[in-house]
Amino acid sequence: MKRMLVALLLITTFVAPPEQQASAHASLAIATPGVGKVIHMSPKNVRLTFDENLISLGKSNQIKVTNSKGKQVSLPTTTVRGATASVKLITGLEYGTYVVTYRVVSADGHIVSSKYKFYYRKKS
Repeated sequence: MKRMLVALLLITTFVAPPEQQASAHASLAIATPGVGKVIHMSPKNVRLTFDENLISLGKSNQIKVTNSKGKQVSLPTTTVRGATASVKLITGLEYGTYVVTYRVVSADGHIVSSKYKFYYRKKS
């Protein structure tokens, strides 16, 4: 009987229902330029802020920005500070659609990757 109680206690301590388990993956909190946003000034960089810190392990964190022709317009080095990753863009971007593709490592070691678009348009 005593063993059964100990086993029951261990099971209830270490096995939590899914709704009580914390999400271990970082989520994108703020993007500049914003997700799906239309901007009217050429951006100098892309900055992504997550809801938890990122781990910087060599080139494990990458942001790549491409234009509508698939040409990369971001510089090759992604900078990470705390929960923010950023990359500089080339000067003189043309008007058009841009795709931001990112891959980052959250503080718990999980890889988070996704992409989004923003639109650089002439002000009418």
